Amino acid sequence: MNILIVTQSFYPDVDGGSGTFIFELGKRLVQRGHKTAIIGARMNHSLSVRGQLEGMSVLRYGNPLLGTILPWSLTSPFLAHSVAKSLSESIHFDVVWCHHYFPGLGGLLFAKQKGIPGLFTYHASRYLEWSTKAGQPRRFNSKLSRVVFRWWADRAYSSFARVVEGKCLEESESITVLSEFSQRQLESLHPGSVSKVRIIPGGVDTERFKPVVDRNALRRSLGLPLEGFLVLTVRRLIARMGLENLMDAMPIVLEGNPQTYLLIGGRGYLYESLRNRAVRLGIEHRVKVLGYIDDGLLPKYYAASDLFVLPTLSLEGFGMVTLEALASGTPVLATAAGASPEILSRLDSRFVLERPEPQHIAKQILQFIDTEGREELGKRCRAFAEHNYRFDMIAGRIEEAMEEVIGHEQA
Repeated sequence: MNILIVTQSFYPDVDGGSGTFIFELGKRLVQRGHKTAIIGARMNHSLSVRGQLEGMSVLRYGNPLLGTILPWSLTSPFLAHSVAKSLSESIHFDVVWCHHYFPGLGGLLFAKQKGIPGLFTYHASRYLEWSTKAGQPRRFNSKLSRVVFRWWADRAYSSFARVVEGKCLEESESITVLSEFSQRQLESLHPGSVSKVRIIPGGVDTERFKPVVDRNALRRSLGLPLEGFLVLTVRRLIARMGLENLMDAMPIVLEGNPQTYLLIGGRGYLYESLRNRAVRLGIEHRVKVLGYIDDGLLPKYYAASDLFVLPTLSLEGFGMVTLEALASGTPVLATAAGASPEILSRLDSRFVLERPEPQHIAKQILQFIDTEGREELGKRCRAFAEHNYRFDMIAGRIEEAMEEVIGHEQA
């Protein structure tokens, strides 16, 4: 097949989440013999406009309105459509696989105009995510947009995003979601799309994320304590991730086990607030807010940890970090928000937090510290990720979905 992927961003331009999902599956579609091109935004000027990435042809579009009042999302449908049209002059595409609503809409409209089947992957609701950001800090293209767009966004942008979401789903031949949670969410917001939906979960690179033989040597290389129980979380440092609850749980945990350490990785507006919170709670000697963890170091932090905690409060559409931790042989304790129970309850029901409040998080961390046979449990985590979520397995399911929509179009 000749496959065109249309997205806002992808790894290595951005780290984690949907960007990694798109990159890993695109790479594996190439390995399966498909000619694959990917269109995405040029996130900064250091990135080349054209290039090759793991066998994929890459074309990044810029934003001519960068620095103006208009946000990137309003221009990306037109830019993605224009680039796709230009590429189609030299390549006949069999299927267009779209992600992220605004560029995705441009890709799907291009596909419709050319009579090419369009597949859309629903990662999350932009409408709901934006609705949760009301009153929170954001980045803007210009000083003027900070004033005008902030007022407009909270009142109008989320509604506009819902319209764009609906249009993307309407124009898609088929829709994939990563979880039952996302399927229910999509059907609630856009009930007309129900018949097109299928679940294809996220995955993990089990060669990159894997256990280590000598954990002490790894901890030493990272400057981490050799003794004690190490808890890790890697998240965007924003309110809905529940990081304040995890931080507030630590004094209770330390009463029960003084040799517990918490590492928090990620970027976001809560960085300084979390550091100050640790000082205010008097636990700064046991809590380290690392900020961004370099992508090359991330697998090491997973493998060096005893437990990964996912304290999300809402909208956890899948949770790629859950699979990365499990593949590293590190058990995961997660709230019941979103899709986490779908993954973890299949492995061990003890991995799902009863409630998201600090006292409940602390209680289950302490219970886990006292669990016997943690080494064997780590092996079970690794095996579970290998048997169910390897990216090469997920690529096969995406390939089947593409072949099916192509078959429908030809019929």
